[in-house]
Amino acid sequence: MFSISYNRIKTNTGVNNIFFLSNKLHRAFLPSYPKVNENQTLRINNDIKNFITKQLSSTPFHVRLGLTILGIIFLSLFWLYDFFNFFKKNSAPKSKVIDNIASLNKYLSSFARVYRSMTVMAFYDHPSVKKIIQTNNH
Repeated sequence: MFSISYNRIKTNTGVNNIFFLSNKLHRAFLPSYPKVNENQTLRINNDIKNFITKQLSSTPFHVRLGLTILGIIFLSLFWLYDFFNFFKKNSAPKSKVIDNIASLNKYLSSFARVYRSMTVMAFYDHPSVKKIIQTNNH
């Protein structure tokens, strides 16, 4: 079993800058269980962002460049879907919008899988989330 280090990371990657321009998009990747309060959510989100930044900063330049380009496309499509979804009577949840975008192209699907996997892993390995899960199980 491994544990993720949640130290503040000062590295900077294009994917992190592009992707986290949209908090709606970031929240759409977060799991719905367990429920965390607003104070914990802010801290957990910051720690997840730092973890993803650290992981992506350790990848080779050509991988970061590819993920940055895919991130720009993904974020643009997400904002477009979200904009048109605003005018619908029955708006789809944000996670459904991500699934719709991911189904458009195998590269967008790969980007979504990589980012969702990293987000979910960091979320469930966060000490606050582990504590909530343990208290719910006992």
